[in-house]
Amino acid sequence: MVSLVALNCFQEFRRATCTRPIVSVDRPMVRWLLPLVGRFKINFDAVIFSGLDCCGVGIVVRDHAGTFIVGISEKIKYITTPNMAETLAVPRAIELGAKLSMHDFFLEGDALGTIKHLNATEKDLYSFAPIAEDTKIWINHLHVESFN
Repeated sequence: MVSLVALNCFQEFRRATCTRPIVSVDRPMVRWLLPLVGRFKINFDAVIFSGLDCCGVGIVVRDHAGTFIVGISEKIKYITTPNMAETLAVPRAIELGAKLSMHDFFLEGDALGTIKHLNATEKDLYSFAPIAEDTKIWINHLHVESFN
C-alpha cells in the first residue's frame, strides 16, 4: 500500500515538473577492432575548447591484444575548428608511431572529413591542404596500412 502511494506521488511530481518528454536515443554499438598480430593501432581524436581559443589532441597506441602501449595529449593554441584540429592530430599520431619505430601500423580516427581529404588522390584546395599533403607523404613513407 505504501509503495502504491509513493508511486502515485512520484508520477504526480513528474507530471508537474517535467515539461519535456524524456527521449532515449538508440545508438548503434561501435566496436574497436584489434589490429593484426604483431601490428599496432594508433587512434587519434581532437576536441575544441571554444572559450579558450584552442584545441586538444589525444593519441593512443594499442597492440594486437588491445593492450595500451602509450598515449599522449596536447593543447594547441588558436585552433578553433574541428576539421583543423583533427587534421593536426593526424601528423602527431604518425610522428608518435615513427618515434616508437613503428613502420607498419593502422591509423584510426573518427573525423570523416579529414580522413576523406587524406585518402583523396587529387590535391586538396581547402584551407589546411599543406598539412594534409605533408601528412600524405608521411603515410606513404611509413607504410601506414590503413587509414579509417
